[in-house]
Amino acid sequence: MDKFIIRSTDSTLVSEPPKKKTKLNIRRQYHEDYLNIGFSWSGNVDDPRPWCLVCEIVDNYLKFANLPWEKCIGVCTNGAPAMTGSVKGFTSFAKKKNENIIFTHCFLHREALMKKTLVGDLREVLDQVVKVINFIKSSSLKSRLFEKICDGMDSDNSKLLFHSAIRWLSRGRVLSRFYDLSEEIIVFLTIEESKYEFLGDQKWWTKVSFLTDIFEHLNKLNTSMQGHNENILTSTDKMMAFNEKLTLWKTKVDQKKLTMFPRTAERDVGWPRIVNKRIYHVTERQNDEILSQHKCRRL
Repeated sequence: MDKFIIRSTDSTLVSEPPKKKTKLNIRRQYHEDYLNIGFSWSGNVDDPRPWCLVCEIVDNYLKFANLPWEKCIGVCTNGAPAMTGSVKGFTSFAKKKNENIIFTHCFLHREALMKKTLVGDLREVLDQVVKVINFIKSSSLKSRLFEKICDGMDSDNSKLLFHSAIRWLSRGRVLSRFYDLSEEIIVFLTIEESKYEFLGDQKWWTKVSFLTDIFEHLNKLNTSMQGHNENILTSTDKMMAFNEKLTLWKTKVDQKKLTMFPRTAERDVGWPRIVNKRIYHVTERQNDEILSQHKCRRL
């Protein structure tokens, strides 16, 4: 093997326990005629540990695999400060091993960028959704009562999902489950006599439906860019295709067609004005973010 690239990242498994994370160091092998990807090492990290542990593990593995650092042509990190720090962390460690390595930043996780580019009221709506979920799941008693209500209403699901900022599928799945259990949530909060007045505002629910739809598209994009056969070329193609979709969606919204936003289309109250105003902002900002992030940026 002439060259190799290291990509260090956190596990994206949402089913893992909250305090259990898997650290993966993935080695991509570039041969003359084909591209192959394999997991070089994986291990469970139950408690917070210094990132020097990652440095040691990668270094030891490369020695074991007889892969000299001089043949490493690139390192891609996920942006965590400990990973990309110029003084401490894996990036600085790798630079000391080979100063010619090209360091790039992971351009995945569109929903994380979306959270930063939301219009003020949409960001507020997302925060309100999280508050309602936290209230319902704040105690085991409330959680059990909510589950009984869901069972009594023959719901497909009986539990809400916690929002987690570190899990890249979190927001989309949290919103989807919240929207699907909207009737059950209203019944529960009525019984609890909780004062969340915005839940009675149909325009608020229209905004929730729009967020749910747009985050679902982002999750699909993220998921499509994962896997053994994925590389910079295929991921870039998918992101550029998503850009084209955004442009098409804006045109369809102008024509009052919402086939790409099915939940929003179900709402009878205020969606034309709400969506027209926000689709332009969201898609323009997201488009700018994608264009600036999809290129391999040297650190």
